[in-house]
Amino acid sequence: MADGVKTKLAKMRTSLLAQGISMQGIDDAMLLRFLRARAMHVPRAAKMLAEQQTWRASFVPLGFIPESQIESELAQGKAFLQGVSKKTGYPLLFMIARHHLGNRTDFQEFKRFVVYTLDKTIASAPAGVEKYTVIVDLEGIGYKNMDVKSLLSSLQLGQKYYPERLSRMYFVKVPSIFTSFWKMASPFIDKVTREKIYFLDGNGTSDSLIQEFSADNIPKVYGGKAEMTLIQDALVPDWPPTNSAS
Repeated sequence: MADGVKTKLAKMRTSLLAQGISMQGIDDAMLLRFLRARAMHVPRAAKMLAEQQTWRASFVPLGFIPESQIESELAQGKAFLQGVSKKTGYPLLFMIARHHLGNRTDFQEFKRFVVYTLDKTIASAPAGVEKYTVIVDLEGIGYKNMDVKSLLSSLQLGQKYYPERLSRMYFVKVPSIFTSFWKMASPFIDKVTREKIYFLDGNGTSDSLIQEFSADNIPKVYGGKAEMTLIQDALVPDWPPTNSAS
């Protein structure tokens, strides 16, 4: 690690301690993620991390979201954790958009569901791996599924509190009905996040996914070899955690 980076890490720790932030669970990798998210600018990075820690202490006081607090969201069967891609080395999260029922969503429960999903996906990564990949299946969606508030909230939670975690997000089987929805929502998404979002051509979805990842991770319904595993059924070592700073 370069001396300049070490100096910035030391300044980050000093700033956080001065703000009354406990360093428990905050390692160099976490400090670096927040520094990269703020172009290595120590004061802005320290402010961002302090806000994240304050938010997490309030919103995730147990260090994780219990499944008993998100039963309605889990029952919709919209999140699937497909293991770690052999090609990218990142955990692979599938979201089935047509299973999201925006008109039945308790917004606070939905946000807890997003945090649960991100935390468990990150926890499933091998040691030293910080990023994850998301694939969103848009096949069969209707107006009841196209929930701008929930989409923006989930992306903004990731931007603000899980910086430098998202590798890429792929929208697959994109219907024409989604175009106007995306035009309305995309201006509210951070430019850095927007640049990580890709749309795969519907005719070649299966080939594209297998080429990008691995048939062993891609569900059979997309031409791969894997069964789909609901996130609540996915076996992740040491889950739930005793403490997590994320």
